[in-house]
Amino acid sequence: MTEPARYKVGEVAARLGLTLRTLKYYEELGLVTPERTGSRYRMYSEADVQRLERIRRMRALGLSLGTIQAISTHPQESDPDGRQVLTQEALHTLQSDLRSQLAVLSARISAAEKELKDARALRRDVQRDLDYVQRRLSGAQVGELLREKDPA
Repeated sequence: MTEPARYKVGEVAARLGLTLRTLKYYEELGLVTPERTGSRYRMYSEADVQRLERIRRMRALGLSLGTIQAISTHPQESDPDGRQVLTQEALHTLQSDLRSQLAVLSARISAAEKELKDARALRRDVQRDLDYVQRRLSGAQVGELLREKDPA
């Protein structure tokens, strides 16, 4: 019987496009637990690599590490078809985590929309100033420009 494949940390990092520090951090969070050799080197199983790939995809989709941790570390149970699914308690915790993340994202969107509104207003002001300077450079007199601005 052949030994299952084991991968060194550098091999896993290269395969998944992650840094060594990221892999160590995921281990610190308990998201993955590689085996240790007698020399204390981390060795990853294919299952570990698949788990890390899933985590990488979830991060790419914008899930927070807290949410990923909730999904990954909460208790699971078998459904009637034998699939592993999150328990009701785990689902409630995950729901709370996702709601919190949604609130943060909504606040970020609101702040970005306000900043965009302010930037548009500033752009109008700068364009008006540029128009004034260009007209002055073209020979328009200040009095003439002021009369145009205030036709009273």
